[in-house]
Amino acid sequence: MLLLLVNAGCIAGILAIIVRKQPGWAAVGVIALWSVSVATTAVLAWQLGQIMTAYDELYG
Repeated sequence: MLLLLVNAGCIAGILAIIVRKQPGWAAVGVIALWSVSVATTAVLAWQLGQIMTAYDELYG
């Protein structure tokens, strides 16, 4: 659940930076937030795979 909140926060931060059209370091902020979002999405996908594997082994 925490990872979903982190991911949503990153996406909201990216959208806020884009909407405000801030120059300079804003691009670095977007890249950093996007990187965190990609990492959390990867962890969520891995966790979902683990849950599905456990379910398959249990209820096969």
